[in-house]
Amino acid sequence: MNNIESLAKACKEVMLSNPFYGLYLMALNKQWSNHVPTAGVCLKGLNYELHINPTFWDALTTDYKRGIVIHEVMHIAFFHLTDYSDYSDKKILNISMDLEVNQYIESSWLPEQGCFLKDFQLMFPHLNLEAKKGTRYYYNKLKEEADKQSAIMKQLLKECN
Repeated sequence: MNNIESLAKACKEVMLSNPFYGLYLMALNKQWSNHVPTAGVCLKGLNYELHINPTFWDALTTDYKRGIVIHEVMHIAFFHLTDYSDYSDKKILNISMDLEVNQYIESSWLPEQGCFLKDFQLMFPHLNLEAKKGTRYYYNKLKEEADKQSAIMKQLLKECN
């Protein structure tokens, strides 16, 4: 199965299992691009586009493909692209957005290298990060930690380059 077929299959499975996200997928322009390391959504005029690195996509399991599609659509559904300009630190914002959306996706559908709340709770136990609190909550907590020049946070942000 080629990339186009496997993307169509993943999108169809998401549409059938969760029609809410299916509505977004039907209107979403999908592009293959080597300019992104993994996958991401962006605004293109009034529309949204999903950009996927074909090498990244090829390496994913069927479940991971479905999870990545849901993950990216959730960024649109949660208004992450339209709220982007409200935040000063884009690296922390991206982590915060991923922390938020990944809580709503079956964990076995996401690659292990993603941003997961349980991992951040272990890295930063003193922040008392609570579940399903939203991007702004995670952003404020992580930004406060970054402003303290936390060694763990510095390393984490360095890895996000």
